[in-house]
Amino acid sequence: MKNPFIRICSLLYIRSKLTLFILTIACLYTGPTSAQHGTITYNQAQDVQEYTEFVRNFVQTELPGGAFIFHPSALSGLSDINLMLGLYFDKGDISFKLISKEYSKARKGLVTYRYQQYIGSVPLENAGYAITGIDEDAKPDHQSVPTGPGPIDCFQPISFFPHIYNVPQKLIESKAQKSRKVPATLQVKNRSDVVYLKQSYIIAEASGKAILSDVYLFSGNAHHYKGWFNALTGEEVKRIELDAHVNGDTGRYGVQNLDDSVEGNMRLLRTADGLITTHDFRGRLTVPNRPVDTDYTVNNIAEMAAAAMGWPNVDADTELLYASHFVAQQIIPVFQNIGITFTNVRVAADPAWGNASSIDTEDTRPNEATIAFGIIGGANSAMYDVAAHELGHSYLNRFFSYNDNGLETQTIHEAFSDMTGCFGEAVVDVEDWIMIDDEPTLAGVARDLANPTESCWTNSQTLGRYPRGGPLRNWYFQVATDANGIVTFPQADLLPVVLDAVSMLNGSSDVQDFVDATIISVANVYGLCSPQYRSVLEAWTVNCFVRTQCEYNITGPNSACAGFSGLLTLNVTDPLPGVSYRWNFPPEWDIQGVPSGNGSTYASFIRITGIPTYNSYPRQFTIQVYAPALGSEFTDTHTFTVNDCGDDPCRVSAKGIYHSDKVSPATNSPSAMNLNEVPPEATHLRVVDLMGRILYTGTAVSMNAVMNTLGKKPTKGIYVIVYQDANGAIIENWKILL
Repeated sequence: MKNPFIRICSLLYIRSKLTLFILTIACLYTGPTSAQHGTITYNQAQDVQEYTEFVRNFVQTELPGGAFIFHPSALSGLSDINLMLGLYFDKGDISFKLISKEYSKARKGLVTYRYQQYIGSVPLENAGYAITGIDEDAKPDHQSVPTGPGPIDCFQPISFFPHIYNVPQKLIESKAQKSRKVPATLQVKNRSDVVYLKQSYIIAEASGKAILSDVYLFSGNAHHYKGWFNALTGEEVKRIELDAHVNGDTGRYGVQNLDDSVEGNMRLLRTADGLITTHDFRGRLTVPNRPVDTDYTVNNIAEMAAAAMGWPNVDADTELLYASHFVAQQIIPVFQNIGITFTNVRVAADPAWGNASSIDTEDTRPNEATIAFGIIGGANSAMYDVAAHELGHSYLNRFFSYNDNGLETQTIHEAFSDMTGCFGEAVVDVEDWIMIDDEPTLAGVARDLANPTESCWTNSQTLGRYPRGGPLRNWYFQVATDANGIVTFPQADLLPVVLDAVSMLNGSSDVQDFVDATIISVANVYGLCSPQYRSVLEAWTVNCFVRTQCEYNITGPNSACAGFSGLLTLNVTDPLPGVSYRWNFPPEWDIQGVPSGNGSTYASFIRITGIPTYNSYPRQFTIQVYAPALGSEFTDTHTFTVNDCGDDPCRVSAKGIYHSDKVSPATNSPSAMNLNEVPPEATHLRVVDLMGRILYTGTAVSMNAVMNTLGKKPTKGIYVIVYQDANGAIIENWKILL
């Protein structure tokens, strides 16, 4: 591998005095990085601002939270990242260790490396970075912690997400030391619940100091905690509640442990990681409109006293509140596991809102989700599949809004969100393929993906947005259940393909664009005409969409005369765009545009311009077409016959003989050939005698017309007549005895 330091120097261009200063450091430093065993140690001192400026030399996009997307091919691999970071941390005190390797659920070769930050030999809590990139050779090994630094040389970085603390020496309060005895606050006689975990640094919020702490697990007041205690003084630095979750009655799903959190003396319906917050809109007077984006404030976050041991159940409206939070906390991890991530999810429980919905906040709050659950016909709308459906809308809003292209984008939104709805419910509960089926009173608005109101697109296009999407929903069901018997393609594999597909669309897209995008997406992941690709195509066919097929046939004439000179065309039916078809044919034939003797060419059709004579007839040849991109399974053959049409009297083959002056009931009936008629489709006629002399050649006419044209009847003997169509194919071939 090329020296990464040389590569860094070549990539950096003098853009500012600061860059020049950094460039000087980069080019003067010639020692190797210490990347063995997944640990990177740094020995050049700069501050975070200069580090950030340095990184920007490689950055295409900087996100609000500080994450970066690199310029394509700006960095050669992890070794360049190591150098990039290595210039900015001093005295070997700050280092990073690889702690896990995360593989993409949808795209093979996409890998995220997660690094933990250390001060000396002690980890710094919640500090480090993640870097994502392409490694086409990487395959999931199901190891939560890799044994080494990973395939550095073949890794191409794409994005960088830092949570790095540059802690000056003066703010590192103490160095690593042997753990002290259990802190006094945890020393209670006969206490058995205290468990020592580790030693780590933690940043004190008030002072910004990195405090060396002993970390313990312990319990109190019926709750469990994780606490950091100053390793020198034993004083408590911080504690978090591990099971800050108490029960609430969700109604439909019974009493459940709600992932809530404690802040000060209040317990909030906010998950411990801060991702999901549920807002209480009970008693809201503004109806029937749903809460708007600005209505979600800290003042209506559901809360109660921290000391309470359970969320109080009052009525159906309260059950809606708890159920809304519960279904969101169940579904969000399902989405995260297939690559759909949200930075913040706001949930509304609003009994006055007679529906469930998603608010498009992509312009104002990108990558967030705001969803609302109400009461529909007296029924609680907070269900697993409904939550996954509304979050599907939130995800799709990243690419186009519900009303961008009227009925077209509305149809895609509703059908796609039913796909995510069925997937979410299948993971956390049961795969039943019916939306909104957990509430019997709402059976009238349930949507059945297996048996939609209309599954044929031809009949759906004039319907409303829900029934109009029936063919799309049914397509998803057919593929995921292998209804057409092609390949097992479960939702866990199919939905990521659909996610890739919708990322290709925008606000001008229509339903046909969605169909096309799924075909492109499955081809990208599994290959053209793979079993998965054919399953997708077949399901679209069943649902009446026009699509390109893998199967093909050769069409065109199947015979010609020896010595043919003219033009015959053979075609591949319905060729796939961009796919090359290889033809194999007799090398002695003349094919337009193909050098003599080749016997093969790549094209979607061939034109035969000449066929030689042979020693015997009829002669049969097999013409073959094969598309390498589609695989050997898709090959077609075409049998072509070369006949002798009477030009050579030594080689005569014909359907029969008609004797002009003798009738035989067995083989010589005059009805065998009528000298006054022309066979249907015949356009050309040739008549020759046994010496090969041409008696007539030209437009197809009856044999008597030929004789009248000549002005006399030919002398007695055997003659061969051949009727051909416009392509030169033989219609009838006779010998007549005059």
